[in-house]
Amino acid sequence: MCHGALICGLLAAGPQRVAADEVPAVDLDPPQSTASSRWGLGVAYGGQWYADEDQGFGDAGTVAAVQLTYRARLETEREGLWLFELGYEYAASRTAPEVAPGREQRVRSHGLFYRFSRYVGPRIFLGGRAGISRVRGPAEKSNLDLVIGLQAGVTLTSWLDAGVEAVAAQPGLDGGRPADVRGVVTVSF
Repeated sequence: MCHGALICGLLAAGPQRVAADEVPAVDLDPPQSTASSRWGLGVAYGGQWYADEDQGFGDAGTVAAVQLTYRARLETEREGLWLFELGYEYAASRTAPEVAPGREQRVRSHGLFYRFSRYVGPRIFLGGRAGISRVRGPAEKSNLDLVIGLQAGVTLTSWLDAGVEAVAAQPGLDGGRPADVRGVVTVSF
C-alpha cells in the first residue's frame, strides 16, 4: 500500500522543469593538442662501471655512444608537453672498466630503446628509458638484455637538446651488470 501511494504522489507532482540558466554548459570539444616529429642524432660520453655480484663495482672506465632516434613532441592542454623517442644506440668502452679484481675489459652494446620525457617547464625535461640490447663484455652472450634508465635534460634551441642519462643492463650469466652515466647532446633534423 505504501508503494502505491508513493507512485501516485510522483505521478501527481508531474514532470519537473529546470530553467535553462540553472543547467551547466558541457564542453564537447576535445582538448587541443599539437604534435611534431623529427629525426635526432645523439652523441653521448661518460663513465662506465661493471658490477660483479661478488666484488661490487670495480674501477670506472669511460663510454661513448651514438644514438639515432625518431622523436615526437606532443603538447596537450591537460597533460602538458611530452617528448617520445624510439631509437637505436651503439655504445662502446673508450677506456675499459674493471670487470673483476685486477682485470679490465671493454664492454660494448647495441640495441633499440624507447625514451619518454615530460617537460617540467618550457625547456627542462625528465623521464626514463627502456630497451633491449646485445651487451658484450667479459662473457660473450647471444641473448638480448633489458636495459633501463633515467634521464634529464634541457632543450637549448628548437634543434638542440643536452642532458644526462643513467642506464644499466640486467645481470649477465657471469653476474656482471654494466652501468653508464653519461652526458648526451642530440641534434634534431
